[in-house]
Amino acid sequence: MREYELVLIINPDLEEAETESLIERIKTNIESNGGEVLKVDAWGRRRLAFPIKKNNDGYYVLLIFKGDPAFVLQLSNSFRVIESIVRHMVVLFEGDLDKVISLREESRPRERMARRPLEAEDQSVAPVTESEDENSVSENEGEDQAKEETVPDNS
Repeated sequence: MREYELVLIINPDLEEAETESLIERIKTNIESNGGEVLKVDAWGRRRLAFPIKKNNDGYYVLLIFKGDPAFVLQLSNSFRVIESIVRHMVVLFEGDLDKVISLREESRPRERMARRPLEAEDQSVAPVTESEDENSVSENEGEDQAKEETVPDNS
């Protein structure tokens, strides 16, 4: 048996329970046909690069499993008739499973930091007071007047 990597994009309009049920059905389908599910990683709802079937978002799921090549073809064909699966891709898994798991665990804190609101950064910037704002306007007006004086008259 070979190791495969399956990425699913599921319709984001499904309820969370329906999405979990669909993932469980896929796992049982793999296991009932002699395969073994090694890892399930739900990435969650993400923005698509382009609309697919009138959806701008999709629920991404990564499954790494062992199976026979004939079964993988059958599994891929079965995804074509399930309407709630927007896209799927099955490829040979040529990586180190332990490394994939550790990299995914490391990236989760970074994702949380990236999603953090920018309130802390906004507080570090000093607000401009009205008197400073008026001074900057008067300086700009002075520069405009100086430019007007240096323009030669060609007439």
